[in-house]
Order: sequence, then C-alpha cells, then structure tokens
Amino acid sequence: MKSVMIGLMFAFFSLSGSGYANGGGLPDLIQLVSDSATAFPQEIQALIKEKKIQLGMTREMVKASWGEPSQVKKTKSCFGTIEDWTYEKRQDLGFADSRTLRFDEDGLLQSIKNAK
Repeated sequence: MKSVMIGLMFAFFSLSGSGYANGGGLPDLIQLVSDSATAFPQEIQALIKEKKIQLGMTREMVKASWGEPSQVKKTKSCFGTIEDWTYEKRQDLGFADSRTLRFDEDGLLQSIKNAK
C-alpha cells in the first residue's frame, strides 16, 4: 500500500509541471494509473482484463487484476520477507470463499490457496 501511495504521489508531482495538475487534475491522474497496466506484457494485460491471475505475476500485476487484498501478512525469514495476501469472498472475481496468495522474497506470486 505504501509503495502504491508513493507511486501516486510521484506521478502527481511529476505531472504537476506538465499541465495535468493545472488542467485535468485528479481524473487525469486516475486515468494515468489505470493505463499503467498497459506497460505489462500483452498476455498479462489479457489476464488482468479478465480479472484472472497466474503464478509468477508481480504484486502490481495482481493488484491491477484483483485490487487491494483484504489482509496482508508479512513473514521475515533468513531468505527475505514473504507476503501472504488474503482476498475475502469476492463474487465479482468468481469465488465464494477466500483466497490466500503467497509472494516470495522477489515479490512474485508463488502460490494460490483456497480457504477450507
């Protein structure tokens, strides 16, 4: 969440000198953020459009597809920090139970678990 906010702040201040902040303001900033998914490979863009995810995606790709998780749990080990993201019941994503996603120390999606 902190990295997203920093990115948004950077984008806003970067745009302020280019006329976006003076002319378009927040709507242009929101459009810029939503357009950032076009920087992903076409295969990933297609998955995001269908609100799907796959192993190996980055945190940013998953957020672009599924949005912010309900809960984030970070676990530190000698190998780095692992993150578990929980998405509670999400009918809009096609599941009635929760899903837990595990990201490795490099920020790549390592596993997807269904709630029992």
